[in-house]
Amino acid sequence: YPTRKGTILNIHHVFFSVGAIIGPALMGFLIIRGDHWRAGYISASIVLLTLSLFFALSKNKMTVSGGDGYKNNNGINNLLNDGKFLIILVVNFLTMGSQVVIMLFGAIFLIQAKQCSLGEAGAALSVFSIFMVIGRVVCSRLSMRMKHASIVLVLLWFQAVILLLIWQGSGWFALVVLATSGFTFSGTYPTLLALTSMLFPTREGTALGLLSTMGGLGSIVLCWLTGYVAGLTNIGIGFIVTILACSSALILFQFKYSALCRRETRED
Repeated sequence: YPTRKGTILNIHHVFFSVGAIIGPALMGFLIIRGDHWRAGYISASIVLLTLSLFFALSKNKMTVSGGDGYKNNNGINNLLNDGKFLIILVVNFLTMGSQVVIMLFGAIFLIQAKQCSLGEAGAALSVFSIFMVIGRVVCSRLSMRMKHASIVLVLLWFQAVILLLIWQGSGWFALVVLATSGFTFSGTYPTLLALTSMLFPTREGTALGLLSTMGGLGSIVLCWLTGYVAGLTNIGIGFIVTILACSSALILFQFKYSALCRRETRED
């Protein structure tokens, strides 16, 4: 699907977010009912195996022509020498890492730093996931009307401001802002994927692979760093890691924003 990549990638991630809400809910239901936790994984495995067989045996397969090819051995080196691609990589590293930190440490932060109850913190994270879905639906529509670089920049500004509000706010205010922050994190990753595929169409597979890898590494590094800082001090100080990460991502992307817009217009 060479056109409307931003819309398509955001729609894909809408279903990812819906699954992220339904899966834990079903697992919780099974455990409360008295079933062993393995029952959820076994059931999911059966569904995935059935889907895999269905697609493998399907007769109406699409012919895909890739742009990377096996002859281009310098694809990775060329990408890593491109300043615009490096900026996108680092921004994805920082924002994906911050998103996962919120999802994994958000409840602890609300309980220990903002004196919320466990139930309130859990509800906030559930609402966070719902806003992720809503945000990706909105971003899929915006991708038809706006430049992908502009969408990313707006989301980065919102992230930096909202994280500061969460850190400085108290009680219910911090809880509500954290819950709604899912909207700001929602479209960053899929829109960066779409932007990358547009800017580097001949090395799309390699570029998207590197981008996804950096997102995973960002999740590992920032989660470890947040936990390490929180262990030395407290979770309130540990939360500053995400603020610094998102602020750094904003500064870097703002620095290259005009060049990215010009390149996107040329490739569109």
